[in-house]
Amino acid sequence: MKVIIIENKNKVINSVKKALEKGHAGFRIVTITKKNPEHSLEIVAEHVKSALNTPIANGPTVLKTDTLVLDTKKHEVIRDGTFIRLAPKEYKLLEFLMRHANQVVSRRQLLDYVWNTSFQEKHHELTVHMRYLRRRIDEGFQKLLIHTVHGTGYILQE
Repeated sequence: MKVIIIENKNKVINSVKKALEKGHAGFRIVTITKKNPEHSLEIVAEHVKSALNTPIANGPTVLKTDTLVLDTKKHEVIRDGTFIRLAPKEYKLLEFLMRHANQVVSRRQLLDYVWNTSFQEKHHELTVHMRYLRRRIDEGFQKLLIHTVHGTGYILQE
């Protein structure tokens, strides 16, 4: 779980202590100054973008959907006992799909997670990477796991 705390300087120490007690280890403190508040808000915006694009750390480390297993600690993908080598973007796409297995995820959600929140597709990058991912995950298997939901996005379905 990612938490963003924005408050005045006097409350920051108590908030940090409370966040640590609740198990939130990854956070940043940004001080907004009176001299240049616009610049400080730009820094806050960059930290928020960075936090949103950081891989999910508090979820399960081994994800399983049907015969597909993704181990986030070992950075391994296995289907039916066969090791599958993925490119970095394919891996991030698969991780997001597996963390949201049996749920339709939008193209925008995938673009935000794998690229960043301000990324604008110019050359069908998501479609191309999904095609590569499908080849590696589904090709040669009778049961297909990755499906297109036309007009919406994709689903990894058991």
